[in-house]
Amino acid sequence: MSEWAERVWKRRGWSRRSLWLGGTLFANLTSSAMNFDLNLNLSGDANSCDVTASWTDASGKAQTITVSPTLPIIVVATSLGAKDKVLWSSGSSGDGPAFQWQLEQAPAVSIEGQIGSYMGLQCGAGGTLYTNLTHGPVDLNLAASTAGCPITLSWTDAVGHAQTIAPGPIGSEGAATSLPAGGAISWTSGGATGAVSAKWQLERTPAHTSTGPATLVGLCGDASAGGTPVVLFSLGQTSSTTCSNFPGPPPHGVPMPSAGTLQNLHVTGGYDNAPGSGSVVTVYVNGSATDMTCTVGTSGKCADTTHKVSVHAGDEVAGTIALTSGAEVLVSLEKK
Repeated sequence: MSEWAERVWKRRGWSRRSLWLGGTLFANLTSSAMNFDLNLNLSGDANSCDVTASWTDASGKAQTITVSPTLPIIVVATSLGAKDKVLWSSGSSGDGPAFQWQLEQAPAVSIEGQIGSYMGLQCGAGGTLYTNLTHGPVDLNLAASTAGCPITLSWTDAVGHAQTIAPGPIGSEGAATSLPAGGAISWTSGGATGAVSAKWQLERTPAHTSTGPATLVGLCGDASAGGTPVVLFSLGQTSSTTCSNFPGPPPHGVPMPSAGTLQNLHVTGGYDNAPGSGSVVTVYVNGSATDMTCTVGTSGKCADTTHKVSVHAGDEVAGTIALTSGAEVLVSLEKK
């Protein structure tokens, strides 16, 4: 389902001390929260007053965006609570505002904007193209073209990688990518003089279907006590369930096929010889110890459900245990 609308206010011949204007831009009359993309475009002249859109998102956080002659277009991903509204207001100085807006329920299917010399933007300028105001990552298709001085778009994707595209003086470039919650796509134009003319199109794609977290498992069946960390079988070494011949730290581990998060470490004993109180299990990534660790109690068990560790595709995950007593241990953790 797609919702869109446009409203243009034009006031000509007013002084720079125009009357304040405002009203309701959009109202969610349903009984449930909604996610949407909002495009606000100030189409007045260089003397136009600013226009601000404000709302409270579905999580109760106040949000605002403001367009002005120097930043005429803003597009954001956000949400709105049931029976709530997006309000707009104009500044108290400058000519009366002329603006357009488009709202599209997520996933959006063609949100377009322009950064052009018609608004007086110059080479050497910069700003924010798109902001994800939601509390979760979004998947995006992005394309841009430019004429005049070159433009570079830059952002950090949902797995923490810095990304850029640079359409160049003549041409276009696109990318399938993502943004984390609160992430933004920024633009900068090269050169010191001249005008920049560019077009961009952003399409929010449906989120990938999750099949649930994967479970990583490690074990030792006949390890020696003594407090020296040894590498768990199937979680860093595959030679023997007698882990005593493989002291840590682990040089290798299980390679991750995709980016994600390690979480929910759990440790328990084997058939009849549980790890003793004070035994320590530690998770490693690429040979380095992480904060994900737990110390076995008198029950022969422990867990770390607090720490989370980000991993990228190709990272190697392993685990060790330092036994105070006992010989058998079973370890599991999730990769989400």
